[in-house]
Amino acid sequence: MLTNEKYEKSRITFSGRTLEMVEKVLENGADSVFVGALGLSRRSGYELKHDEIKKAVNIVKSYDKKIYIAMNAEIERDDTTTT
Repeated sequence: MLTNEKYEKSRITFSGRTLEMVEKVLENGADSVFVGALGLSRRSGYELKHDEIKKAVNIVKSYDKKIYIAMNAEIERDDTTTT
């Protein structure tokens, strides 16, 4: 293990595809979890609805951990506009 104060400890982040998985990964030692937002993520089939994200945030808060919301879907651009 590195003892230099400049180095932060390693963190473990897992995917939370469902609310059940969010809780399980935290129970098993994850430092943080990421979830996909419905319609805004490339996590097809594993996106959480708005109310589920709220629940996931509350679950993560109860463990005093962090949550990351994936919003990485391509957004269609209207080619008729000019810049």
